[in-house]
Order: sequence, then C-alpha cells, then structure tokens
Amino acid sequence: TIDAECDHSRGYDEMVFGRCPNGSEWGVGYIARTLSDHDLKGIFFMEAMGSKRYGMQGLRDAVDTVSSYGHEVQLHLHPSFNGGVDAMHQYDLQGQVSLIRMGKDILKQCGVHEIAAFRAGSFSADLTTLKAVNQCRIPFDSSYNLNYENTNSRIRLGYSLNSPTRIESLWEFPVTCFNWPFY
Repeated sequence: TIDAECDHSRGYDEMVFGRCPNGSEWGVGYIARTLSDHDLKGIFFMEAMGSKRYGMQGLRDAVDTVSSYGHEVQLHLHPSFNGGVDAMHQYDLQGQVSLIRMGKDILKQCGVHEIAAFRAGSFSADLTTLKAVNQCRIPFDSSYNLNYENTNSRIRLGYSLNSPTRIESLWEFPVTCFNWPFY
C-alpha cells in the first residue's frame, strides 16, 4: 500500500508526483510504473481533502496516473484540510461519517467508482472510526499500525494486530510490522 498525500505547504506536484526541477519524478507515477514493470499491484490510498487546498485537478491527475497502470485507488483522509483537527479519533461518529462521505464523493468526482478501503491519516483511527467506515459501506479498513499504537492510533482491542482481522462488520488490514533485527 502507498499513501499519497499533500501537506499544508506542498501540493500535488511536489508531494504526490515528486516532480523535481531536473524533470525526474519519484512519486505515484514512478511507483505505479515500477510496480507494473514487475507485475505487482498496488493499493494507493489517495488523500482526498488536500484537493480543498490545492484543487481537484492534481488529485484527478494522480488518480488517472495510478489507474492507468491498473492499480487500485482507495480513500485516505487528513481532516485538517477541511478546516478541523487532523485526528479522526477527535470527531464523534457523525463527524467521522460526514468526513468519510465527503472523501468518497471527492474521489468519485475524480473517477474512482468503488471505494472498498479506508485509511485514517496518521493512523489516527479509533473504534468509532471503524463504525463510521462500516456505516459508509466500506468493507475494509487499514488504519491500524502497531508502530502507532501508543501515539496516534486509538484502536484499542486489548491485543495487538499484525494480520487481517474481522472487527464487527468489517475487515481490518493492519500495516504489517516487523521486529528488527530478525534473530
């Protein structure tokens, strides 16, 4: 999986496409092409709310680029681009549902017809986020990251996840983490 997002000071050219002054690119186009060259498929979690700051065209171009190589585009959200706080877990259920629906609508305007997976920005989800994802009819979440368990993540289950797990009515596909070194 790849998270593709702007930040509050740099837009699509620099942050998503990784366009350099010398004409080279290291962003979504390069990654999508490299994966395809090796017969691999990627899931690109495209942050939708950045389009409110930097415009829809950059997001459309990113979606078109990724899709042209046959990769999936799924929903990623940083709510701060909508004028609020950035952590999903700081919103109540209706607030999270509203944000997710807004993100789905933005991606649909960019040509993404089916949203099957969600990832909260900065992995800042909680159990309410999972309920909101489910309420928005998205069957998969990928917001859980064991490395963020004591910081941004508020998904508290009483055990740690490192493999796909059914939680209520959806599947959580956590970011895989490894202990290092391997001995």
